[in-house]
Amino acid sequence: MKRIVILGAGESGAGAAVLAKVKGFETFVSDMSAIKDKYKELLDSHHIAWEEGHHTEELILNADEVIKSPGIPNDAPLILKLKAQGTPIISEIEFAGRYTDAKIIREQALSAFQDVSMSQEEVLDLMFE
Repeated sequence: MKRIVILGAGESGAGAAVLAKVKGFETFVSDMSAIKDKYKELLDSHHIAWEEGHHTEELILNADEVIKSPGIPNDAPLILKLKAQGTPIISEIEFAGRYTDAKIIREQALSAFQDVSMSQEEVLDLMFE
């Protein structure tokens, strides 16, 4: 069974965890901050293991894939360790996108809006590739 670790247990992290569990993944959630009670209850009701207030490296570095909250910097030491060992790191939106037929505006297109050198047509092409 593929092991998915979710870093960040806010609304979208907890939602990604439930989706991973429902799709048959071994799922673990870790958050450096306190997790809101409603998300703890949600995780518990789906029998998803979680931790708060710290990240236990042994429980994270053995992931097959990591779903990272956008609030965690890409240069955080744990993220750098995951990258160094080749663990795929994706966003909550990217993970959820695997399980829907809905059109999703790609993250690259959203960041392209910040790039004034791109034309509107180029941005739209990125959005609907």
